[in-house]
Amino acid sequence: MSLAVVISRALDGLDAPEVRVEVQLANGLPSFTLVGLADTEVRESRERVRAALQQSGFTFPHNRRITVNLAPAELPKESGRFDLPIALGILAAAEVFDAARLQGFEFAGELSLAGELRPVRGAMALALAMRRSGATRTLVLPHESAAAAALVPGLAVRAAGHLTEVVQALQSGEGETVLTAALPPPAANAATSDDLRDVKGQRRPSARSRSPPRAATACC
Repeated sequence: MSLAVVISRALDGLDAPEVRVEVQLANGLPSFTLVGLADTEVRESRERVRAALQQSGFTFPHNRRITVNLAPAELPKESGRFDLPIALGILAAAEVFDAARLQGFEFAGELSLAGELRPVRGAMALALAMRRSGATRTLVLPHESAAAAALVPGLAVRAAGHLTEVVQALQSGEGETVLTAALPPPAANAATSDDLRDVKGQRRPSARSRSPPRAATACC
């Protein structure tokens, strides 16, 4: 029996409480069970993770009993943000890399069937929650989400575009240096930024084109 723990975060209003993604591989009837008050989007991650691992060149443990627990159990979990933590937990439990190397990181990201990382909602909320909690872990996100999280000062944020990038960083034991450091998006240039005057639709008619008000007619 093998066990791996990956740290991620849920969204609860403006807060992002910590979630422990616990993955166990055990002998028994092959299955893939996901528990922990997960909504439909999270439960569907089983198929995305399975396909992403296979398309990325990793062996999916079809002959094992896979149990994924999203703790705490009473906290609702939504969206595909747990795809990446679940995939990494399975690989760590299968000893593709040392599970101890997960301790210094937090992960969030949706996976495509090909293993590409897609952005997730609430990246800045995740970063703010980490700073408030005093966590010193490195936050790993898809590129677009990492740029938003990098706006929060005082955090180590790394970006990745594919599952294999994250796995290779963990295998090397140098995730801090192998993964790309996230940078906040460049500030908008006031001279070239969009203006409400550029909004199309509901054009206000000019004074010339306005029809004069109709005179009131007396009733017979």
